[in-house]
Amino acid sequence: MDSMEPAVNEAMRCALGGRVQDLQLLFEGAAGNNQEQARPLILAQDMLGRDALFFACIAGHSEMVKELVKYGANVNQQTPRGYLPLHCSAAWGQLEVLKTLVDLGGDMMAVNFLGEKATDVALRYNKTECADFLVWAEAKQSLKASIIHTQQTITDPDKIPGKLTKDQKLQINNACKAKNEWLEHAKNPTTKDFMEQRQQLEATIQALFTKLNTPSFPIFAGIFFFMQTEGRQKGLALKRSRQRENQQTLIQAPISILHYEDWSPFPSCLELYTKRN
Repeated sequence: MDSMEPAVNEAMRCALGGRVQDLQLLFEGAAGNNQEQARPLILAQDMLGRDALFFACIAGHSEMVKELVKYGANVNQQTPRGYLPLHCSAAWGQLEVLKTLVDLGGDMMAVNFLGEKATDVALRYNKTECADFLVWAEAKQSLKASIIHTQQTITDPDKIPGKLTKDQKLQINNACKAKNEWLEHAKNPTTKDFMEQRQQLEATIQALFTKLNTPSFPIFAGIFFFMQTEGRQKGLALKRSRQRENQQTLIQAPISILHYEDWSPFPSCLELYTKRN
């Protein structure tokens, strides 16, 4: 066997073939007590740093993805080059898997060593449906984050240069509540709908302080300035940190594995994938 060839274990074979029942047998077995022995199988990685979850994503097996996460796979596991299962699913155009990963908490903002989000990878490989879905999901997440961050910010005196009155806080919370209700009941909302709802939330609350015509208006203006600045700074810091880590890993990586993308089937798994088809 080539020393660079990854060891392909039974969990990876199950994941690539979508054999959910076989995976369940690995964990539950006849006596139902195999979990401690089987868990290392789904956490084991190949030479590119991918575990069984990555192969389920590459092959497009949504139910297998759910099972692997149930048994302990990390939906946001990154390879040394920063690829997540989301990136791999996007590269292969596996739309249903993308939806499953997002529902399970997949980090759509995570970037690979090229600074690409899963959306960028989908666009790079012309997976239009995947890119459209991810843009939609990001817009939805952005509205949710705006609501939560607004509610948290107005209760934290360290984040705003002043003190809001009880009535002002109540009105802001009511505005956030209205957007949460919209999220719950909106039928088939579009990306544009999410963006408009967020803009409406910001405009509504800013209008509140404008009408009050009090010195408190700059306080609220500061909330969104803080939110935007803090989010941008955290995002850039995280991106730079990941890029430094991934670059260092690449320097240390064997040259032969650099010829493969992290979403590519790699020696043994390529053979398995070919047999599956």
